[in-house]
Amino acid sequence: GEEASEQRGLLSEKLDAERLRLSEADERVAEIENGMSDQKKEYDRVYAELTETKESYTAYERQDIQMKENIKFEKGNIKKLEGKVTAEQSKMEDAQTALDEAEESIPTLEKRIEKCTETKADEDSKLAAIFEETKEITEQLRVELEEKTQELAPLLAERSVYQNSLDTAQMEVKLLVDTATRASEQLVRAEEELASIDSAQLGKRKELKELESQLGKDKTRVKEAEVEIKEMTEKETRLAKKSTDLLTQLEVSRASMQSTTGRSRVTNAILKAAKKNGELANCGVMGRLGDLATIDEKYDVAVSTSCGMLDHIVVQTTAGTQKCLEFLRKHNLGRASFVPLDKMKKGAHDRQVSTPEGAPRLFDLINPGHISITPALFLAVGNTLVAPDLETATRWAYEFGKRWRVVTVDGKLIETSGTMSGGGKSVQKGKMKLSNGKKGTKTVNPMVETSEEDCKKLESE
Repeated sequence: GEEASEQRGLLSEKLDAERLRLSEADERVAEIENGMSDQKKEYDRVYAELTETKESYTAYERQDIQMKENIKFEKGNIKKLEGKVTAEQSKMEDAQTALDEAEESIPTLEKRIEKCTETKADEDSKLAAIFEETKEITEQLRVELEEKTQELAPLLAERSVYQNSLDTAQMEVKLLVDTATRASEQLVRAEEELASIDSAQLGKRKELKELESQLGKDKTRVKEAEVEIKEMTEKETRLAKKSTDLLTQLEVSRASMQSTTGRSRVTNAILKAAKKNGELANCGVMGRLGDLATIDEKYDVAVSTSCGMLDHIVVQTTAGTQKCLEFLRKHNLGRASFVPLDKMKKGAHDRQVSTPEGAPRLFDLINPGHISITPALFLAVGNTLVAPDLETATRWAYEFGKRWRVVTVDGKLIETSGTMSGGGKSVQKGKMKLSNGKKGTKTVNPMVETSEEDCKKLESE
């Protein structure tokens, strides 16, 4: 406890000592701050005087520069004035010299003036005497001159008239001479041109004879050409008719070829097996649906585009269809689609249907080869309508209370779902046989085996 008390006492003494030192330091700081305040005031005063002095010095410098410039300018003026003074002094000296000389010559000139005055008086008296002596003579001459002048006036007038006539005649002569000269020059030029024209005329006559000869030949050629043109026109007409016939034949052949070659390998195999003595001869295979009916050529593209079942094989019974499927499996020929007629819904195609604006149904435009396949055809095309253009097709498809399936004659198809297909450079055609288009006939284009070489031959022709 005593040690702690001693330590506390020591610490108190140290603390008092430090407080004393701190108090002295504060006093010193305050003293220094007071001294710095005085020094700052003195510095501000001196700085203000220095700034004022600098401004005054700058003003004095500007004044000094201006004074130097003024002195320089005045010195220049003094030099100029000194030069002028020198020149004026020189002029004044010359004038003084001339004045002295003039003053020296005054007595001499005065003597000469007196002498000339005396001489003039003598001469004037002499002139007056002469004038008096000649006055009478000159008066008489003046009267005679007036008389002669009066006598001469008519002659002068007549002379003036004759002079005018002479001048006019001379002018006319000059004009005539000039005209004659120009006429002579024109005559020379005309003779030269005439000689040139004569020469050219000879050449033209020769050229004319040659042209007449050529004209005769050309007329003959024209007649021959007219005959040839007539023959070529007739030939062109025949060839155009032949070309039209060949193109028609080509289209028919192509349609037939597409109908034949359009069959798949499977279809060909079944149709071959369905022939007499074939494996499927007794299965009731009637043939490909597109080959069992006909349609007018106008609707070829429409039916080929809208009917996807034309390549289906029509079979009379379901049992026959089963045998066809077994035939395909047996020979590993692949898949094929069939239409068994005994399973077709009867009477659906006979119902009356009211179409938009009396639009034709594709089904009504098809001519079945046999009445038994009518249900199959109706299954294939349903109530599809045929429109002349896309605008009409769109109106029929959407604007008559219900959706209609519509196909245009150029192959654009609108489904009942609202989808639309078409476009492109090529169209589908030839999937159904074509009739001759006459009402009441069902003559079918013969199914000729037209080869691709035959079509190329027709195209070349």
